[in-house]
Amino acid sequence: YWSYLGASYWAINASMMRDMAAATGRDAAKYEAMTQRAKEYLRTTFLNEDGTFKLSDFFIAKGAYGEENTYIASIQNNVVTAKQAEVPVWEGEYKATAKVTKYADVDCPETFDIVIDPAGDYGQFVTTFITADAKAANYGGIKFTPSDSDADKAEMKSNMFVKTVQPGVEYWKIKDMNGSDSPISYTRNADGTISISSFSLWKVTFDESYNEVNTCLALYEDVVATKQASGIGQVVSGNNDGTTRMYDIMGRQLDTDINSMKGKLVIIKTANGTRKVLVK
Repeated sequence: YWSYLGASYWAINASMMRDMAAATGRDAAKYEAMTQRAKEYLRTTFLNEDGTFKLSDFFIAKGAYGEENTYIASIQNNVVTAKQAEVPVWEGEYKATAKVTKYADVDCPETFDIVIDPAGDYGQFVTTFITADAKAANYGGIKFTPSDSDADKAEMKSNMFVKTVQPGVEYWKIKDMNGSDSPISYTRNADGTISISSFSLWKVTFDESYNEVNTCLALYEDVVATKQASGIGQVVSGNNDGTTRMYDIMGRQLDTDINSMKGKLVIIKTANGTRKVLVK
């Protein structure tokens, strides 16, 4: 480390001397030569031909401090590569705000929750949109499709249910801003928020032949969603079939009564993987 740091300062200082010599009309050639020697030393000493960092061979030893150590491993032929940039993910819990123009005397929320589940065998789904009914009313959620060409864009299927007002009698449904079934677009902004295209909210009832009767309730514009901090805003409860279990941070299984675990750090294990969360 110190050799690398010293050689880096050598290259920096030499290049500064070169620039100052050139700016004051003096001979800068010797400083340019020194700069190149420093850079060559850095390349040959610390870098591989492909530009990755070298890491010298070393041993791992164990033993009490001040006593003779026992060598247990030799680490050789090491290559250090730059950490890959993290690819942003869509899944998580969001709080959305919008400008709402109402067309009926109904309590249409201007602030609402959105939950995007991780991708599974059948793709990715929004399981909460305005209400958590979106999951059950659509038999698993609303289809969510990230773009293949732009990591900051995605689409959510429209003409989907978001609230069950009265089962079999009245529901809420979202459509695009024109009342048709065009997808609703999601765009990730530079500040991490998500802009969601304008959409309309509809009341769905049924006539005597059980045909849908749609009434527009509101238009949602300027929709912006902000990802919430780590934790679970919607409580994950244990299932009777045992597919979801909760463990404390030591790995001990906990009671699935969520009220007894508020404020505790727990591990959630499901078929989709394991998460460490704080129960709110």
